[in-house]
Formats: sequence, C-alpha cells, structure tokens
Amino acid sequence: MNLFAVVVLAVAPTVPVSPDVDVCMRAAAAVAHAAVSESDRGGCVCAGQQLHKFLSPGDYELHEEMETLIASGADEKSFNKQLSDIMRKRGMNQAAADAFLKRAQEAEDKTQQICNPSPLL
Repeated sequence: MNLFAVVVLAVAPTVPVSPDVDVCMRAAAAVAHAAVSESDRGGCVCAGQQLHKFLSPGDYELHEEMETLIASGADEKSFNKQLSDIMRKRGMNQAAADAFLKRAQEAEDKTQQICNPSPLL
C-alpha cells in the first residue's frame, strides 16, 4: 500500500451505521457463524426499508427486539425464553404471538425477494 492510500484511509470519513442496520448485520453474522464484516450491509439497509413497509410499527419494533436477541448470540433456549418474556410484557397470548411470527415470516420472505440478499443477511 502506498503512502497516498494510507493517508486517504486515515482521513476517509466513516459511514455511520443506523442501529437497525447494525443489529441486522450482527444477527446475520451470528446466524452464519461469521464475522460482522462479512455481513451484507446493503442487504441490511434494504431489509430495514422493506420491513418498515411490510410490518406495522409495533410489529417492526418487536421484530427488531427479536433480531437483537439473535445478534446477541443467545442459544435457542435463551432466545425462546427472552422472546416469550418480551411478548408477555406486551400482553400477547399464544395466538397473538403465533400471528406475529407468521406476519414477520411473510414480511421477511417478501423482503428477501426484493433485496435478494446474500446468505449473510
């Protein structure tokens, strides 16, 4: 690497990453057992935009909480317990939880078709 490249890299502004994109990238990395740097940032930006369109504000917020649990690296048992606690605090019964999970899956499927993300999204 030449000196010019080093200087440019040293002074290049960093691109701010929104919290939603950061969570998406960390969740994708956790699921794929990969480094966050290997996650598809563009795919996460697209996914966030599309999920905002396909989910109600309350569903989007709950989806983000679910994604945050995934990003934390929680094992399945811990994930299920924490998500169940979050849903109970929202006053959701099993039917409401199942309906949310169905809506979230449908939104994720539509999002994947639109964004055509890499496996690391």
